[in-house]
Amino acid sequence: MSALATSSVRRPESRPAYNASDASLNGGVAASAPGYVADVAAICQSVLGPRSGWLPRSALAQSLALCTIEAAQATCSDFIAVSNVIDRYQAYRATRGHLGNNDGLRDLLETFDDVGGPAIWAGKVGNFRRRYTGDGPAVCAAGIFHVADAFYRAGVNSALDLTKALADTSRRAVIEQGWRTGLGDPVDRSWRHLLALTSPIDPALEASAVMALLKLTASPSAATSAFDSVSNTADALGVPVGTLRFTILRWYLSGTAKVPEQPALRNMV
Repeated sequence: MSALATSSVRRPESRPAYNASDASLNGGVAASAPGYVADVAAICQSVLGPRSGWLPRSALAQSLALCTIEAAQATCSDFIAVSNVIDRYQAYRATRGHLGNNDGLRDLLETFDDVGGPAIWAGKVGNFRRRYTGDGPAVCAAGIFHVADAFYRAGVNSALDLTKALADTSRRAVIEQGWRTGLGDPVDRSWRHLLALTSPIDPALEASAVMALLKLTASPSAATSAFDSVSNTADALGVPVGTLRFTILRWYLSGTAKVPEQPALRNMV
């Protein structure tokens, strides 16, 4: 049973609805762009998926609900499927008049209560308004529910709550254990993923993510100047460079690349 089941009080909210069309962008690459940009753009669109899922950091990092969904979902699917679950969750929340990018864990747990638990959540929220057959990419609904419930019972609802809890040695142990138990993640990769999403950005980690993506291209020019490659590609695709860099970081965290044991902890106090 969810921790929310102990209370019938629900917080009033007045956030604007999420509009998926706001994220749709011009797909063409400018003719004046450097030659390697087309290669980088093609890789971005291949591995990062539809640009409706290319979120600015502010649309994800301030929502512990979205960060929890992403880090948990990445344990059982690739980044494109992770983005799809985030997108479907926001679409579901839009029907309730909420954007989703400020959601805490209470909001997330309420969606499980609304539909009747994790098994139903996978179809009604994780695949909202899409035909759900159960044979597509798995939705880590049970894991998402269990870690959100464990955090909420420990007094963590928001990203700020998490930062404060991690600064307390005794509370940190409870939080980490709740995450590991909820997901059954013995290597703690998903835990490090969550920390990287909720912490201030780590320039070294971001640089590693960009280089990992550029290595997928066959263009030596792209790898020579990583910053210019991403900036020029963002300009050509018509997306903010910060959004593209953050999306690359999310892809990197969801993939097979090594994530530092303790990302950005120096910035978490």
